[in-house]
Amino acid sequence: MLDQKQKEVCEKIYKQIDMKLQAECTRLGGKIPYIAEHGRYVKDAGVETPFWWTNGFWAGMLWQMYASTGNELYKETAKKSEIVMEKNLSGFVGLHHDVGFQYLHTAVADYRLTGDEKAKIMGLHAASLLAGRFNPTGNFIRAWNDGNGPRGETGKKPGWMIIDCMMNIPLLYWAGKEMEDPRFTDIANRHAETAMRVLLRPDGSCNHIGILDPETGEVISLPGGQGYGEGSSWTRGQTWGLYGFVLSYLHTNDRKYLDTAKRIANYFIANIPESNLEMIRRVKYYERLAARGIVNRSKKDITECLTMHPLVGSYSLASKLTDEYIKLNAPYIGDWRD
Repeated sequence: MLDQKQKEVCEKIYKQIDMKLQAECTRLGGKIPYIAEHGRYVKDAGVETPFWWTNGFWAGMLWQMYASTGNELYKETAKKSEIVMEKNLSGFVGLHHDVGFQYLHTAVADYRLTGDEKAKIMGLHAASLLAGRFNPTGNFIRAWNDGNGPRGETGKKPGWMIIDCMMNIPLLYWAGKEMEDPRFTDIANRHAETAMRVLLRPDGSCNHIGILDPETGEVISLPGGQGYGEGSSWTRGQTWGLYGFVLSYLHTNDRKYLDTAKRIANYFIANIPESNLEMIRRVKYYERLAARGIVNRSKKDITECLTMHPLVGSYSLASKLTDEYIKLNAPYIGDWRD
């Protein structure tokens, strides 16, 4: 439980987040942001990379804020993203297994909060596309389309599955409950069980990619993908597995998914080197300083905070970064004291 002081700090930080996101809504309009350039989101991912896997995250943040504040600006801006997402459904050939990431946080969130039937249909359409990628012989959902993979792999990919998809199958769990149709839930469970068998190693580490024979379901190879190499454990992919199996447990109450998540977590804990533990301690301290600096609107505190950050580590650089940020965002964050 938080004490009164901690609650006050959280409330002040929350107000800062609210103010920042409202400003971004006004600046962006209907754009979908991805990577900032010089402190601004210039490019529109909805136009330049309409099928990109993170394109639903912006609207997902806005729906969370709408649920919390009831501010119509968040709803209206999120709806603009959904116009782009709806058009993408007709593109089809550009869609892939990440329709879970793309539509759970947009259309499904919209439907849950507003009851919009059009949003519900969009979510079910996306779930049907994801279900259509299921290979019933191998019991897995095909990840990518033909073409380039994360390390430049080319060619056909009908037998490729990846650990990331554990984060996409909750779209199927939602559709199964919404439609009272066990097909969706069955596909999600069968994919999860294949991921346990093929992608998870006995020590709890995860392969990023599994290449299966699409006609027999036999494992052909387990390439490194975005990991260091074959046999390695890619940190983000390890996290997809941890979080994804917890979600499968929450949707099914099947203990084997929770036990799998624990195995993955134990691998994490057992393999954090002392140097990384020190970094974790420094980041925690950094976060406390950041919270204090935001609450106090203090350039001194923020500079001290950035100096402690492992990627900065210099007071002069931290001071420069602080001054540049405050100057650039002055219309939105107001005056800060020295």
